[in-house]
Amino acid sequence: MEQSTKFFNQIPVPIIEANDLNDFEKLLFSEIYTMANSYGSIFPSNAYLAKRYGKTKVTISNTLRKLQNKGYINLEYQYSGKEIDKRFIYPCLNELYGGIKENFNTPKRKFEEGIKENFKDNISTNKSINKSNNNISDKSDIESDLEKRFDNLWKIYPNKKGKPRAFAAYKKAIKSGTTDDLIKAGIENYLSEIKAKNTEKNFIKHGSTWFNGKGWEDDYDLSPIQQFNNIKAIKGVPDWSDVNKKKRKVKPDW
Repeated sequence: MEQSTKFFNQIPVPIIEANDLNDFEKLLFSEIYTMANSYGSIFPSNAYLAKRYGKTKVTISNTLRKLQNKGYINLEYQYSGKEIDKRFIYPCLNELYGGIKENFNTPKRKFEEGIKENFKDNISTNKSINKSNNNISDKSDIESDLEKRFDNLWKIYPNKKGKPRAFAAYKKAIKSGTTDDLIKAGIENYLSEIKAKNTEKNFIKHGSTWFNGKGWEDDYDLSPIQQFNNIKAIKGVPDWSDVNKKKRKVKPDW
């Protein structure tokens, strides 16, 4: 069963007055904020939030990313080996001057530097909640988001061979901190080189080769290939070899 806010959501006044948030971003923040008050550590899946608010999982994923980019929440991932085991969401009000006063398991504490750290402390005290909700986090939500982002890059890559291996390399690169914009710029530079050099299709790298080789880190030569004139100069035929001339008979003096 998902964690939920059953009766009401809390929306801090600074969030209501935030000019850089739309109505749904404010509403989704209030859900996260209230859950954090109730549970300490929160890990709702995109599927749950999408169903609760009548949105698609992609919309939820994009909205969470926007809230994170604007500094209102922080997304952290718990890994089991190389696989994502759980995603935690923490409200973080560092963007707001002066912070806010709320009771997050610590009476009369002023959160002038944001409130993220307090929810981390509660993870150990909420083991019973976490244990009973082990399958709450929907790993497929994260995987689906990565697949969509990869597909946008795959569409512009010129030689679409080895997609599964390319996707695996892409996920590894994203995990290490590589951005989609950097990869896209690398593909565009490679396309420019292909055009400049008039590279034949058979010599364009397979997608799996390019992604595994971190092609976005390569330097590309965008100078056009030189064109040479293949017309050969024809030399004149010497007189002695002119077959059209008649052979002259020389009469002897005697």
